[in-house]
Amino acid sequence: MPYAEAVIQETLRQSSAVPLALFHRTLEDVRLRSTRIPKDTIVISNLYGLHHDPAVWGESGEDFVPERFLSASPTPSTGTSPSLSTKDTLPFGTGKRFCPGDNLAKAELFLLSVVTLQKFNVQTDPDSPTPSMEQEVGGIIAPPKPHKIIFTRREQ
Repeated sequence: MPYAEAVIQETLRQSSAVPLALFHRTLEDVRLRSTRIPKDTIVISNLYGLHHDPAVWGESGEDFVPERFLSASPTPSTGTSPSLSTKDTLPFGTGKRFCPGDNLAKAELFLLSVVTLQKFNVQTDPDSPTPSMEQEVGGIIAPPKPHKIIFTRREQ
């Protein structure tokens, strides 16, 4: 199951469905590295920028690599299995007012994905163009461009 969770985490990172977090306001003067941010400045977290930053993800940042979220160190709950690491991702925002449904959304994504893949084979429609990672531009969310997929019920 850690690999399924890593695939979901990598999907959330790659898609950055909500590219910008909610606006925040500084309550006092703040220094971020060498930059001074004055009191009452509106600050917006660029989640897409974080999720695609070569300084964080290296040259493979644009590639779909779920293994980047797996840690080989054993944990009491997983024994010697890899465990999930959610480092450097903020798919549900940041700060005190990040998405309150964060944990519920992750649980639902996991259950929906795993149950769907247990019951169906999923493939792209061979008669349609290959879907790309490009997203629609504009608006608060960045949905994927339209594409067709085929679900075929698995034999039980």
